[in-house]
Amino acid sequence: MRMGMFNITRFACQTNPRRNSAPVSKPLIADSITAWCKAATASVLALLLAVVAAHQLLNHSESIFAAARPQASAAETLRKYVELRLHNADWKDYSRLVTWPDEPGWDCNWVVDKYSVGTERKRGAITAVPITYQRVGLFCYDFEFTSEPKTVTVNYELVKRTDGWKVNSPLPDYPDISAQVLLDLLMSKASSASESSARQAQFRATARKIAEALAAPPVRSAPAPR
Repeated sequence: MRMGMFNITRFACQTNPRRNSAPVSKPLIADSITAWCKAATASVLALLLAVVAAHQLLNHSESIFAAARPQASAAETLRKYVELRLHNADWKDYSRLVTWPDEPGWDCNWVVDKYSVGTERKRGAITAVPITYQRVGLFCYDFEFTSEPKTVTVNYELVKRTDGWKVNSPLPDYPDISAQVLLDLLMSKASSASESSARQAQFRATARKIAEALAAPPVRSAPAPR
């Protein structure tokens, strides 16, 4: 039977020492056991109190460090959100950065060559941060790529929550994806043995169209379509 140290001391203290078989040493044995029980119990209690105190101190220290740790700014939060979307991240990876509870399932993406982050602007409880995308076209999942070179500025609005800044709007009409990320995905599929030769050819043809669009000169800014 497994018994912890604290239970053992209680068991020893509750044992009646006067039932021992040596009548001459009864008082001495009783006094020795009683003294040992008291000392052992006191030691265990002191150890338990020390453990509890250390645990409370650790929790308090973690709270202090968490409070002192600087949160990301609105622009930094937005940049992280944009990078995740451009790298074709899953919803679970960026959902904590937005306020909307869900998203539709899109079948197209804006293909982006590069982007830049503008200056934050405060509007009451809202912070607006513009992102300028240099888009090269629209890719849809039936291998269709439509070249639409344009520079678009999207004005994002962020709100402060207890756990940091969140993107509050806009919800995209189509999400953006990095042209290089998309090219890597297409070429990976084109070389996959699990794909038919016909589909491999389609992947390569679409990748070639995107590469040609990237090589075209950039165009002037256009109003945001969302």
